[in-house]
Amino acid sequence: MLGTQPFSKNLITISGDIGSGKSAVGKAVAAVLGFAYMSSGAIQREEAATRKLSILQLNQLAESQPEIDYAIDERIAQIGRTGDKLVIDSRMAWHFVPHSFKVFLVTEPTIAAQRIMAALRNNESYSDLAQAMQEIQARRASESKRFMQFYGVDLTDQSQFDLVINTSHVSIQAEVKVLSDCFQAWQKTEPFEKRWFFTK
Repeated sequence: MLGTQPFSKNLITISGDIGSGKSAVGKAVAAVLGFAYMSSGAIQREEAATRKLSILQLNQLAESQPEIDYAIDERIAQIGRTGDKLVIDSRMAWHFVPHSFKVFLVTEPTIAAQRIMAALRNNESYSDLAQAMQEIQARRASESKRFMQFYGVDLTDQSQFDLVINTSHVSIQAEVKVLSDCFQAWQKTEPFEKRWFFTK
């Protein structure tokens, strides 16, 4: 059980909008802090490739086959119970690792779609920006539905997180600086600004 494990304040979980830069920020802040990094998105893409499905198709399949999510979630929960000096990039890791420093990244839909298209990820191919935005919205709706159904969790409730950053108009370097500074203040139980919304 989670409560029997040694408590660590060296765990960061990063959730947020699709295309908000979770992977890029997670890898960068892990490098700055000297932490390891893991991504549930990578696990999900591997599962989609194995099944010869797109990410959207895998999400929709998981609505009727919850064991897909359960397998990924249990893997993350186990890592959270035993891990240390770790950044976990995952939509739900904050829920399964409640003693972590919980971060949520927000971004504008158009910018999110542009980032996803530029990344050229496997299992994510779009003919144009409109299609990318449509499929991203469909993925978000599928995830929100599943997580509310399976875990009673509202992914849109930002009050569940220790830190919220709008990544639409800010460099990764600035995001990493904010995140690492706030994380270190949280470790020391010092006050810090919990909402960061940068403008152009």
